Amino acid sequence: MSDDRHSRAIVFIEAIKALAWPTVTLTFLILFYSPVYQLVDNAADRILDVYSLKLGDLELRVRKNDLPIPSNETASVLESFDASMVTELLGISGEGGACFPYENLNNHPRYETLKKLDELNQITFIAEEQTEEWCENPHQIILTESGKDTQSFIVKLIASQIGME
Repeated sequence: MSDDRHSRAIVFIEAIKALAWPTVTLTFLILFYSPVYQLVDNAADRILDVYSLKLGDLELRVRKNDLPIPSNETASVLESFDASMVTELLGISGEGGACFPYENLNNHPRYETLKKLDELNQITFIAEEQTEEWCENPHQIILTESGKDTQSFIVKLIASQIGME
């Protein structure tokens, strides 16, 4: 009878060992179901919340909840932008000037970019009289109100994605 009790004790201990990890796992799930569910749900929401935003040739992967909202005019203008236009617009602070060589003026990349910004009413780009020898074909560059709005939106967009806003 002693062997029978001993073998029953061994079977009982083995049964407890076999049930220990499922019991601990089930207890863990019951106790921590809500926080684990929220963690998984939030991770899924964050994955679904990220999408691509195109500003002409420039493409950003962003979370839409962090995005500033552009005016309809700004959104429409940005559809026509390319990376050089974004770079040029961000480099303008109020008003300034630019000098271009006379030969092949229409083939000068910066000149072409500034002309596009002027056509989109982002800047006023005006040829001026040459007063300095060192500056051939001077042009005045003035940021318009629409240009200020677009510039502000782009800065807010970048700031929102690097955690500054």
